Amino acid sequence: MSSLTFKTVPGHWQGNDYKDKKAVIKDGKIVKPAEKHQVSMTSVAVDQQSPFAFIFMTHMNIDFDGAANAYGPADKDTLDWIDNAGRGTHYYGVMSVLPTAKNPVGDDGMITADDGTRVKVDKRYPDSKGYLPVVQQTGPFAGFFVSTTSKRNPNGSKSRYEQSHYVDSAAVPYSALSGGLHGQGVGDGNFGMAIRLDTFATAGFQFLGGEGNASHAVGECSYKVFLDIGGKPKTRGQSWVNNNFPTCFVVFPHSNVPAFLRATFVENSGDIAAFIALQAQVDKRARGTSALPQFNKWIAGGRKETLKDYPAIAFALLKFGYVPSVMSTLRAYNPF
Repeated sequence: MSSLTFKTVPGHWQGNDYKDKKAVIKDGKIVKPAEKHQVSMTSVAVDQQSPFAFIFMTHMNIDFDGAANAYGPADKDTLDWIDNAGRGTHYYGVMSVLPTAKNPVGDDGMITADDGTRVKVDKRYPDSKGYLPVVQQTGPFAGFFVSTTSKRNPNGSKSRYEQSHYVDSAAVPYSALSGGLHGQGVGDGNFGMAIRLDTFATAGFQFLGGEGNASHAVGECSYKVFLDIGGKPKTRGQSWVNNNFPTCFVVFPHSNVPAFLRATFVENSGDIAAFIALQAQVDKRARGTSALPQFNKWIAGGRKETLKDYPAIAFALLKFGYVPSVMSTLRAYNPF
């Protein structure tokens, strides 16, 4: 009978709070040495076939781009800082226009965009190249900057200078597709899910090509995913949202739907939930550490150690089509 196989996915994977840190130098002396961290990623396959899932843990990195209240001037209650939209280099998170001698900013703050429309800009916030952020003129967030994403909202405005033109990170559950994940076969529109291991709340999402960079970054999700998994909405008094909860991600390459069906008819189908339970234990002791050694030890020992979180994890995954066999569940969770 077929069985699931678990293997380490090579690569220096990086996640929010699970990434390398530079040395802290003061007065020419290293007061805190550099730290090298990485996210451990594990593939799941049937026998020796290509992996149908990748599992990893990291704190969620929240992407606010495309939300109407993502960026704006200092007097606005924004979700993110304008510096995080590329102000120090060249704007990439907000739409911007470059004033010229032939196309100056008028006394009313208006300028002509490249499509010929007149748009409002804010002269107080030029990027390093002199581009000025475009200001929303209508809607509930008038006065905020037009925040962009790599994909267009099919039901929105055709103009790139209108906020509704872009996919809204506060309304659409997506995850940024990095080059590292793409190299493992994860594509635009492929499905992924996150599970909190303190409350066992879950959230599903599609990968959004163009939102990630060429790195091995993982775990960057839209604000909607953060809210769906039970994250508390950002308030004006917060510099950052509270993402400090244990989160496990399951990603399905080459599939735009959950692919747990591949695990249903194998003899050790319950091992996915068991592995996640063990990964949570190991990560709690040493952030970013792989659970594979502990998992293999657990199997070699006859699966006798009871994994107390197994039932909650298996039940949480049920909504995504995870149905382990009764015998496999009894082997993975034996409270007697």
